[in-house]
Amino acid sequence: MINTLLQVVLILGLIALSAFFSGSETGFYRLSRFRLRLGVEEHRPFYDKLFSLVRDGQATIMSILIGNNLVSYGLTSLVTVLLFRRLGDQHLSEIYATVILSPVLFVFGEMIPKVLFYHWADWLMPRLAWLLWGVHQAFSLTGIVAALGWVSDRLSSLLGLGTHTAAAVDATQRHQVFQIIHETREEGLLSEVQRNMIARLLQIPNVSVHTVMTPYRDVEKVSVNSNRRKLLGHLAAAWHTRQIVCGADDSVLGYILMYEVLAGEDDFEDLRPFIRPLVTLEPTCSAIEAMNTLCRKREKIALVKTLHSKQPLGIVTLTDLVEELTGELAVA
Repeated sequence: MINTLLQVVLILGLIALSAFFSGSETGFYRLSRFRLRLGVEEHRPFYDKLFSLVRDGQATIMSILIGNNLVSYGLTSLVTVLLFRRLGDQHLSEIYATVILSPVLFVFGEMIPKVLFYHWADWLMPRLAWLLWGVHQAFSLTGIVAALGWVSDRLSSLLGLGTHTAAAVDATQRHQVFQIIHETREEGLLSEVQRNMIARLLQIPNVSVHTVMTPYRDVEKVSVNSNRRKLLGHLAAAWHTRQIVCGADDSVLGYILMYEVLAGEDDFEDLRPFIRPLVTLEPTCSAIEAMNTLCRKREKIALVKTLHSKQPLGIVTLTDLVEELTGELAVA
């Protein structure tokens, strides 16, 4: 009787451990890094251990997965042995163990703990950090975490699945920074305008010039053969002071500053003496690279076109790029 009771307690304990590992995996990703840092700075219990686990994220996740698999194997073996003692048929015992444990582990070892940790990760993870830290230390001391990490890296390299470390870290940290920004907004530390501006700053490396530019068909253009009278007539309907200058075959020759051209008192028959060269950008160029290029060359406008194409795709201005950070600017 006592032996059976101990076995039942052991089974329940293994199910609880399965729930712990499954929930910890979800909680690890849902944990607020902002609140974690606050907890460390305020010296709350176990926050330092949780912080060390998060800092060694890949190894921690590996420890969680190892623990969950060991628990599943142990639980399956224990239930199979118990059923074998009752039934005396190994094949039948294995079938019954699978039929019994599959729904039990799915509901109590996976679904329920993942839901709980998803919604209450910031409350549950610090309180269970000591257990997760102990498990991680145990697996690390045995060398199994390092060994599996080495095997994983070799397989990734062999199959060509490896991710560039800098890119992976950048993607992960960007997600975490977005989370921190959202949380600081909830705490009242940042205004909505500040939060949106910082969010745009983080997003801008993913924004290409092609998505920001004005399509070439919508660009204001002026003929290179325009004289003062024609240019004054064009100015009356123009929205911008910088105008693209086109040749007779509609090719782009450069741009002019309207007020600079009209500031002189002398008449002119064409715009060739006033044409300035245009900076050319690839459509796949990122907005941040485009801003750096324009600032370095002290220009405020660029032509967007592919390397081997004569037909331009559009025009992008420094204002267009800055608005990706600040939002739309008011026009005076």
